[in-house]
Amino acid sequence: MADDALQGRQSFKDALLILAEASRKLEAQGVARPILVGGAAVEFYTAARFISGDFGIVTPSQDKLEAVLRELGFETPRDGTRGLQNYALNIGIEVVGSRLLDGMGSIDHVSRIEFEPGFYVDFIGVEDLIADRVAQADATSRLDRDRLEQAIVLFKMLVDRIDRPYLSHQIEQQAPGRSLEWFEVEVYAFPGKI
Repeated sequence: MADDALQGRQSFKDALLILAEASRKLEAQGVARPILVGGAAVEFYTAARFISGDFGIVTPSQDKLEAVLRELGFETPRDGTRGLQNYALNIGIEVVGSRLLDGMGSIDHVSRIEFEPGFYVDFIGVEDLIADRVAQADATSRLDRDRLEQAIVLFKMLVDRIDRPYLSHQIEQQAPGRSLEWFEVEVYAFPGKI
């Protein structure tokens, strides 16, 4: 899956390899591996159907991660925004939390993907990512169709590997008032092929 997801996205792959190296260095120090979440995880899982310009990271050790990333070519953004930036790759990294989905996500569902021998990146589990996108879509007074489309495409592309009972629980937990049954109606009403 890693090769398919990175077709034509060399800077994305290079940034993932830097994150893998940072993860390896942190793990050697006894620090928990960072987890890639948000738009970059959507980009990877959907084989770049949706493009992200930055990496959202969850880690309980932001200072240690940022120190390692600085050693590997990231720097403070010149425009004063948050996170770190690698200007050569045009990729930013921002720590968005210390716990996966503020403690509602499951480490047991995290996917560890190898990009080159010995270079792994931990990604938010697809069920947590789908539920998060549903919750974000539902968070506004009008349903955010872009976020919902991301959840639908994730579901359709990865349906064979989804833990349906867990996804059902996560949708109900993260998007109160919504259910897997409601989401599946949206999935099957989605126009076009994936």
